[in-house]
Amino acid sequence: MQLNEKLNFMLDGSFANENVLFKEIAKLRPCGLDEFDVNFFGNMDVFNTMLARISKEKKVEQMTFSDLYTEIVKFKKADVYKEIREVTIASERLGETVGNIENWSQDLALFESLGASQDVINKVIIT
Repeated sequence: MQLNEKLNFMLDGSFANENVLFKEIAKLRPCGLDEFDVNFFGNMDVFNTMLARISKEKKVEQMTFSDLYTEIVKFKKADVYKEIREVTIASERLGETVGNIENWSQDLALFESLGASQDVINKVIIT
């Protein structure tokens, strides 16, 4: 995939299918996107937000993967993106871990990074 390649999935209407959108965004993995990025930017609402920004400067027929990637890079620099990423990854880690005394310090750090109240943390300790 070349960055100067046109966003053909936008022209044929297939982008309305989130699976197609996900696959198209995944083509940008070699540019440094990871699994979280592909899932986040492959979300229809997020994609439409980026599309609205790009379309202020270009017609859909002129848009390329380079335009899309440039918008993704801008998005990734925003504090809100960084916060969403951090919270989502911490939540996923907590969801995957089996709590025990050996890994409690790591789990506690995740709870704290998520802003869990002491009451919630105490309930986890008791159970």
